[in-house]
Amino acid sequence: MGSLDHIALCHNEHYVSELHHIAPAEGLVYIDGDTSMSRGTWEAALRCVGGAIAATDAVVSGKVSNAFVATRPPGHHAEVGKPMGFCFFDHARSRHGMPSASMASAGSP
Repeated sequence: MGSLDHIALCHNEHYVSELHHIAPAEGLVYIDGDTSMSRGTWEAALRCVGGAIAATDAVVSGKVSNAFVATRPPGHHAEVGKPMGFCFFDHARSRHGMPSASMASAGSP
């Protein structure tokens, strides 16, 4: 599972704490036209960060030559201070400071 320390590498503290605060115990919370949270969203988002970090670590260390991480919620649309397009945290940037999730595969043919 990803940690708040990992998330803080690319998202501001106010955004992260506000998102955690509005995570519902039940039902849905609509954040914008595309993005909503249910009671499992916060944990799912942290698990997605952890999975993306594990995959990125494996590629960066040379353990594997590439990786594909299929998660929900995805992370590639998230901005520094707001969720967007179903995304809460920019998973690839949460460890290695990559400019976007798509950069994790930029070196692949």
